Amino acid sequence: QVKEKFGGLRFYTNCRNDAISALIESAESESIQTCEVCGQPGKRQDAGWLKTTCDQHFTRGKWAMGVRHIRRLLILIRSRIGKSFGS
Repeated sequence: QVKEKFGGLRFYTNCRNDAISALIESAESESIQTCEVCGQPGKRQDAGWLKTTCDQHFTRGKWAMGVRHIRRLLILIRSRIGKSFGS
């Protein structure tokens, strides 16, 4: 399961080993440095709740949601996890 929490992605799984844990940690770290809208470098922004955006996409109290970028991150993580299992 993947959720957005405190401006970053959180991954929850029942199937973990050291390789998967390292990939998840890397993705969570990358997610708090990547704009949710455009995928460019970003930072956590606070206007009542935390979101990670670049300065261009930050509007006090309102953010455009970057579902497309989150999907790209998920595809990247899935491909890396698949490689660690030999698929």
